[in-house]
Amino acid sequence: MATKRKALSDSPVKKWTNETPNLSFSLNIQHRDDLTDSQKQILEAALDKEVKCIVIAGPAGTGKSFTTILASLMLLDLHVVKEIVYLRSLVQSKDGQTGYLKGDLDEKTQFYNEALNQTLTELLPKNDVKRLEDSEKIKCYPTSMLRSYNFHNAAVIAEEAQTMTFDSIFTIATRLTPFSKLFVIGDSINQNDLGKLSGFKKFIEIFGDEDSYNNGFRYFKLDSSQIVRSPFVKFIVQKVEQYQEKHPEKLIS
Repeated sequence: MATKRKALSDSPVKKWTNETPNLSFSLNIQHRDDLTDSQKQILEAALDKEVKCIVIAGPAGTGKSFTTILASLMLLDLHVVKEIVYLRSLVQSKDGQTGYLKGDLDEKTQFYNEALNQTLTELLPKNDVKRLEDSEKIKCYPTSMLRSYNFHNAAVIAEEAQTMTFDSIFTIATRLTPFSKLFVIGDSINQNDLGKLSGFKKFIEIFGDEDSYNNGFRYFKLDSSQIVRSPFVKFIVQKVEQYQEKHPEKLIS
C-alpha cells in the first residue's frame, strides 16, 4: 500500500508559500538511454526557464506520465522547484461506478495515484521515494479541492486531463505563481470518461497557437507510432485507429 500523504484540507497554508524549503538531499534519478526524441524534447522544454506550461496530448503508452514525472524530479533535484504537486480528477470509468469509498481523502484517492507511485519506484531507489514522502515534497490532490490555493515554486502535473472540465484545467493554470511549471497531459482522442464535458481539447485549441508559445506554452502532440509501453499496446491502439478511419460513423466510445 502506498505511503499515506497529507490531504490538502489538513495542510497549513504555509505549505503553499515560499517558506517551503528546497530539497535537502540529492536524488539518485535513474539514467535512461531509451528515451524517444519527443521525450527528450519535452525534458528540454521543462528545463527552459522561459517555459511555464507544457501540454502533452497522446494515446496510451506514449510515456506522457513517465516523462512529466521524470522532468518534475529533475526540476526538484536542481532546486528549480521546491515540490511536486500531482493532480487528478476523481472521475470514475464511464463503464461503471465503484460506489461509495470508505476512508479519509488519502484512502479514497490512493488508487488514482498509483501511476505516480509506480513511476517513482521505477526512477528512484526506495529510500529516495521514502525521503520525498517523509519531507512532503510530493503532494497528491483531487482537482475539486484547489480553489483559493496557489502553487509556489512547484512542478504541477495535471494527470489524465481529458477527464477534467475546462473550468478545472483553467483553475489549475490560474493557481500558478512565478517559478512554477505546469504539465497538462492527457489523451485528446480516446479514454475520455467525461464525453463532451471534457475541457482538454478546448484548452489545446486556445493555447496551442503562436501567441501562447511566445508566452511560455509548449504543446506536444504524440501519436501511436511513439508508443513505448509495449509492441502489443502499440498494435492495439493502431488497430483501433485503423478501424475508426475506415468507419468514422461508428466511433468507439
